[in-house]
This record gives sequence, C-alpha cells and structure tokens, in this order.
Amino acid sequence: IVVAHVDEVDIGKVKIGMAARINLDAYAGQPIDGTVTSILYEGSNVSNVITYGVKVEPRLVPPFFRSQMTASVSFISERKENTLLIPSAALKTSGKGESEVVIPGPDGKPVNKSVEVGLNNGDEAEIISGLNAGDSILVVADRYVPQQAKTSSPLFPGRPRSSASPSGSGGARRSSSNQAAPQRQ
Repeated sequence: IVVAHVDEVDIGKVKIGMAARINLDAYAGQPIDGTVTSILYEGSNVSNVITYGVKVEPRLVPPFFRSQMTASVSFISERKENTLLIPSAALKTSGKGESEVVIPGPDGKPVNKSVEVGLNNGDEAEIISGLNAGDSILVVADRYVPQQAKTSSPLFPGRPRSSASPSGSGGARRSSSNQAAPQRQ
C-alpha cells in the first residue's frame, strides 16, 4: 500500500474507489495502476500546510516494489477515450467569455475560432466542437522579458556599486595609491 499525502485543498476531490497511478522515483518509466482504498481522517501540519493520508493499493504488486520508496501518485478523476486534444496554452478567452483558438487564416494571417472545451487538466484540453483532427492551430506565446539587475541595494541605498577586481576573481585587492578613499556612513 502506498500512502499519498494530499493537500487539504484537494482532498475533497479524492474518493474511495478512485483510480490512481503510482510512479516510483527509482522506476520512473514503469507506472503502476492502483485504487484508493482509504482516506485518513487525521491531518498532518507540516510548514502550515495541512495534508491527509490517502492509501492507494496497487492492482498488481511488481517485484521491485519496496517499503519506504519515494513515490508520486496521480489521482484520475475523469477519463475519456478517443478525444481530440490540444495544448491548454493554445486556448484563450474571447471578450464574450467564450473559448477560442488561433488558426492560420486563408491569407496566412492568424484568425480566432470559437471552440467548445470539455475536460482540461491544465496541460491538455479536450475539444468537443469547433476543430477536427488534423486542423492546424497556433499557440500564442507570451513575449519573454529578461529580468533586470538592481542598480543598488535596498539595504545600502547610497552605497556605490562595487567594481570587479582587475584579475576578475572578485576577491580583495590592494590599492597602489597612498590616498585614502572617501567613505560613506
């Protein structure tokens, strides 16, 4: 039996008899199907996060299964077969609150097209209507903006920026001048 620790925000979604998939860190490419057999009533508080133990029993126990192995468990709340899936990042919401995708138009320019969305797990979304298998869609990515380094420290607002040492090592260096440098306090 694998005991998964589920956050209090998600525990209401877990039900006894629910399908689950166990992934052992040591055997990452070999998922094991299982079923939720028990949800513990006593929570644990770790770093101000309340979690509840959920016992998952594997359907078949593989020979490599060992006590105390690190595992992650995915709970399967809904499942559909033979559906049309697109990346969730391709979806956007119109001004009227409808789901849309961007497709290449007849002249090659992007065109918005309304779609009806079914299940969505955050990575992929089911398309019920509006697209067919093999249709092209465009995924609009946000423009990357690199972070800018701060020019001063909030702890020392008037302090000038330090310059790198001539050797590039960033360590202490001896001044060749006999003049004292002005200091700020």
